[in-house]
Amino acid sequence: MSGRAGLQVTVAWREPVLTVRAVGALDFDTGEDFSRWTSEALADHPGARTLCVDCAGLDHVDSTGLSVLLMLRRRLRTTDVELRLAHRNTALQRLLEITGTLDHLTDVPDDGTAAPTRSADTPEASYADNSGHGPAS
Repeated sequence: MSGRAGLQVTVAWREPVLTVRAVGALDFDTGEDFSRWTSEALADHPGARTLCVDCAGLDHVDSTGLSVLLMLRRRLRTTDVELRLAHRNTALQRLLEITGTLDHLTDVPDDGTAAPTRSADTPEASYADNSGHGPAS
């Protein structure tokens, strides 16, 4: 993966928090995959009460990426799952402020409470679009 061409997603589960760590670009090229992967992760963890998107590794979010986050928020409002956007970088924070979506997407302050992605008791799954062939195994 290089530049804005790809997105890698790692999923960590620490009941009741499902953390999706995104690394790369959330944009026109990767938004559909991100949406599908988060849906799959939620389906695999029906006990999730919080979906924490760890944004520390996002180096680019365009209007499509923002739209994907808004659609995710809308979808989660019909369930008992709360959305958190953790570790927002300055560019993402500014995008949310400029577009007026900060309060809508961040009901909960960014307190950095993403579940760790590596521990003996935390099952993990990874996805990547750098090959263009869907989830990695």
